[in-house]
Amino acid sequence: MKQIYLKSHNQCPVCGNALLDHYLDSVDYFFTQESFTLDRCANCGLIVTNPFPGFEESLKYYQSEAYFSHPNKKMNLFGYLYQFVRTHNMRSKIRVLKRYVRLGKVLDIGCGSGDFLVACRDNGFDVSGIEVNEEARNYTSSRIGNRVFHPHDSLFIPSDHVDMITMWHVLEHIHDLDKQMNDIMRMLKPNGFLLLALPNPESYDCRKYGKYWAAWDLPRHLFHFNPQTINVLAAKFGLKQIGTYPMKWDAYYISMLSEGYRKNRLGFIKGLMAGLFSNLNARRTGNYSSLIYVFKKM
Repeated sequence: MKQIYLKSHNQCPVCGNALLDHYLDSVDYFFTQESFTLDRCANCGLIVTNPFPGFEESLKYYQSEAYFSHPNKKMNLFGYLYQFVRTHNMRSKIRVLKRYVRLGKVLDIGCGSGDFLVACRDNGFDVSGIEVNEEARNYTSSRIGNRVFHPHDSLFIPSDHVDMITMWHVLEHIHDLDKQMNDIMRMLKPNGFLLLALPNPESYDCRKYGKYWAAWDLPRHLFHFNPQTINVLAAKFGLKQIGTYPMKWDAYYISMLSEGYRKNRLGFIKGLMAGLFSNLNARRTGNYSSLIYVFKKM
């Protein structure tokens, strides 16, 4: 198998290994139709998007009106489906949160238009957010009655301050993993919790759709973590995994998007069936399409 060097790093940001294996060629099916390569660390299994866009360059890939994180946008069929599923997911997210923190300070990194923070506030939590998009940041600030920070301003959040930090499908978008994890460790209280929701490239739907798997979301998703790799990253920063939970709705949504990328007839129905098979398979393997990982600061 061809060996290559990581184009945008001197070493793997998770384990420090410098050599990657070519893993898969794919396309930004969602927006630009540009081609990208997925390369896999031969040591820890981290999958990296190449070419790896710089921060400023990456912003252009979020400019589609269909991108769901932006408030006040036009909606297509999948957008409405996403909103429907997100509403039903909110209760399960709050249930997971309350297993670890009954009350206290919650910081949502990549909070988008703020639905999760509003739900947390309505359940008695003291909430704040971090969001790179200015429109979404201002919108969420107006909803929660509290400042939402730009990532560059995260130093205004005191050290040892937050009981729970959440990142719902956000870590895979982060350019500098070490900086982000160090910021998280600084802001978390001793014995505080980090909740990460991530797509799972070990899932049945990823294997089924290959280069068409919508959760690659190239190049917006820069890194792709399996359950083993995310634990290597967490342990590097003194975090211990204490819980894992499935996001079962994701299998249906991702499968339907993937069918759309394949331009299959009856893609909606085929996507529903693929999502069902993915969830049934995951009952045996634990590899759901997306997983919630909960870590504790030790």
